[in-house]
Amino acid sequence: MRSAMLRETQVRNAHLQHIEFASSAVLPYLTFSWGLFVKGLGNWIQMQYHYAITKLLSATDINVSELDMLRIRNSHMEDHRLLASVALFRSLYDNQRDSYDVLADFIRAAINITSLWGFTVDECSKALKDTFGFKIPTAVLKSCLKRRLKDEVVLSHGKYGITSNFEKTEKLDDEIRLAQEEQDRIILELIDFVSDSKEKPLTFENENKLRDDFRQFFLGGTKPGIYHVDIGKFILSKSRDLSFTRKLNHLEEGVILYQGIEYSPDIGAINSWRSDYSIYLDTEILFWANGYDGVLFESLFKEFIELVKEINLKASNGAKIHIKYFPETKQEVDSIFSAAEHLFKERRFADPSRTAMQHLLLGCKSRSDIIAKKGMFYSLLDRHNIVQEADLDYYSHPQFNCESRETLEVLTNEFSEVASDKIANALKIFTKINYLRGGVSNKGLEQSKAILVSGKNLYRNLAWHSQVMTIENGIPFSTDLDYLTERFWFKLGKGFGGNTKSLVSFDVVARAQIILSTQVSTKVSGEFKELIKRVEAGQMQTNDANFIIADLKSKATKPEDLSADSIEQLSEFLDVDSIEAGIRTRQLLEAKAAEVPGHLTNLEKTKAELRVVKKNVFERDLSVWLNGLGVLKNKARKRYRAMAGILAAIPIILLCGIAIILSDKDSLLSQVGFVLTAAAFIWPFVSTKLAHKSIMRKVSKWNKRDLSEYEPRPKLQI
Repeated sequence: MRSAMLRETQVRNAHLQHIEFASSAVLPYLTFSWGLFVKGLGNWIQMQYHYAITKLLSATDINVSELDMLRIRNSHMEDHRLLASVALFRSLYDNQRDSYDVLADFIRAAINITSLWGFTVDECSKALKDTFGFKIPTAVLKSCLKRRLKDEVVLSHGKYGITSNFEKTEKLDDEIRLAQEEQDRIILELIDFVSDSKEKPLTFENENKLRDDFRQFFLGGTKPGIYHVDIGKFILSKSRDLSFTRKLNHLEEGVILYQGIEYSPDIGAINSWRSDYSIYLDTEILFWANGYDGVLFESLFKEFIELVKEINLKASNGAKIHIKYFPETKQEVDSIFSAAEHLFKERRFADPSRTAMQHLLLGCKSRSDIIAKKGMFYSLLDRHNIVQEADLDYYSHPQFNCESRETLEVLTNEFSEVASDKIANALKIFTKINYLRGGVSNKGLEQSKAILVSGKNLYRNLAWHSQVMTIENGIPFSTDLDYLTERFWFKLGKGFGGNTKSLVSFDVVARAQIILSTQVSTKVSGEFKELIKRVEAGQMQTNDANFIIADLKSKATKPEDLSADSIEQLSEFLDVDSIEAGIRTRQLLEAKAAEVPGHLTNLEKTKAELRVVKKNVFERDLSVWLNGLGVLKNKARKRYRAMAGILAAIPIILLCGIAIILSDKDSLLSQVGFVLTAAAFIWPFVSTKLAHKSIMRKVSKWNKRDLSEYEPRPKLQI
């Protein structure tokens, strides 16, 4: 639960938003009708605004020095409006209306809200920016006014005026307010989540930073925010809430639609790629293409390459997008396969964070298996027409060189955690891209001719650095796969909604998975290198290192394997020192192992005593069982004798009966003689073996029944 301090902060922010709305939304309406009066009213509102801030500061015991923080927060309100606006942009969009129809709705709303009944293109652009946070190129605005609002506005002497067909309505103003409220609810949930995870409420400054990082998560930025991991955890925790993720995905799609307009030189550029273009993939992207870093990264690449193929099919004037890689990239790929062969030969551990290396070594039984995988790696690149760039003299035009000593020093100092040779290598690639562009980076993506697509955050951060990006609104030398996927998606006029299938690239949950997986891999890699350093310095035993490495291997994970259930375990790993924790765990196990001999001695003694008891019990039970078995045998013998006697008596009784019937007048002696004589005559024909078998068969049947009902033979339990 949030503290009272946090609730007071929210109330204060809500009051400030209300005051800002009064000065930025109500004032323009009055301007048109009451010109001079409103000017004075505006001054009065500004006075009340500053008075309200002072009152809030004194009422909440905030120092006057914190006024700057409030002003900083207000400066972020434009981006807050932009997020709400792009969310509304997406909700108004469908496949039956293109982005410019929706933009026309926003232009109408901006005119209504600001009472801009007569305006220039620049004034219209400013109204869109002030009202919705949109920064729309002048060429796009002119095209939209001319083609989408041709019956509603008229151009005269460089100034637009509305006609009788123009619809005066505040409908969109109400909808944007609802969208802002929805964004506020999402951000408050995020603040609650982060506060709970850190087990303390965020300060006013940190809360504003979190809001800013949330905006940056969708709108982009040169560097990840300090809360980008927390935002990733928050989104992942909500991944099973389909309604919530749908809202975030709509927000992402709205940003794509808006940025597609923002980066378009004019409306007519849609669906037509008109110049040759070269995209250079770095090592990470080539491994993504082969699925070495998991299914999710492979899906991102497949979506990208399919869009490239579609653009090439629809390109005009024989234009084509070429996918290539530099010779340095091939050398790096080859070195990875060589390293895999070395690791396999020496039976050494690979860096657990390098999922590509783990995938490469998986299932290999000989070095030839690694060589075969290398062949398949380049074969897949050939199938996608991804080729190596030819060697060129990239330094023949010094003006395109990005590797000045001053630039390297500035970047090395600012990125002190990165080895200087890595920064130097990045600048070499930037020099090549700049050479291929002919130094032209300020005329839009399509006209920039070449770009590097990298999976390294370092390259993106360096490409946007002011020391490298020396022109305003230029195209960076390096970008990520998402950037080009979004641009190509918009270029093809794909849109969203209806039967259009969205891409994994636009899924905010997938992005959160990538952020968290990357964070885990970074920590695993850092701790693996630290382990190697300690072992080589003699500060750690090899057994300890092997134990911790095995644990680190279990921590490294692919993005698609992360879910809402992973958050707790993920947080525990990211928040602790795994090396020290691993050492403590091993020491604990060793301490327990030292106690084992004593436990084993006691255990063997107990086992011996138990065996004696079990043997005595067994002998007693066996004796009882054997006695019972003897009773059954005696019973079977008695049955046999009884049946044999009955069988022998039957013919004698029959003969006696016959003798009595045949000669009632004969004496008893003569009758007995007759019986004996007859018996002597019959006896040779009687089979004693047959009689014995018949009796035994019957007795055995009864005996088996008795045995089946008798308890089983006791067993000695050892």
